[in-house]
Amino acid sequence: MANNSVPQVKQKFDMIRQLRAEVDVVKSEAEEWKKNMDRLTSEKETARTQLASAEAQLRSLKEKAIVYAKKIKEFQSQLSSANSDRERLNTELAAAKSEVEKTMANADAIVAVY
Repeated sequence: MANNSVPQVKQKFDMIRQLRAEVDVVKSEAEEWKKNMDRLTSEKETARTQLASAEAQLRSLKEKAIVYAKKIKEFQSQLSSANSDRERLNTELAAAKSEVEKTMANADAIVAVY
């Protein structure tokens, strides 16, 4: 019986050694997976931070664009008003020139009579 148990013990010992080697491989793979998961988690957080920053910049640019659009409308309104004023003044100037020409013609006629 002692002869029979030695090979069995050796066989079990070899199996234990083989299983430990397999466990070491699985542990190594698990550690590699954990490192990859940690790296991916870090990359995910970095991406979220960058996205939040881009969204904040986009909101800021949108707000600026709204302000600029309002200013452009105000400037367009002022330009339209200035153009209307210029046209009105041109009309008044033409009327004044006509009045001056009439007055000059009347004055010339009066001077010619005397």
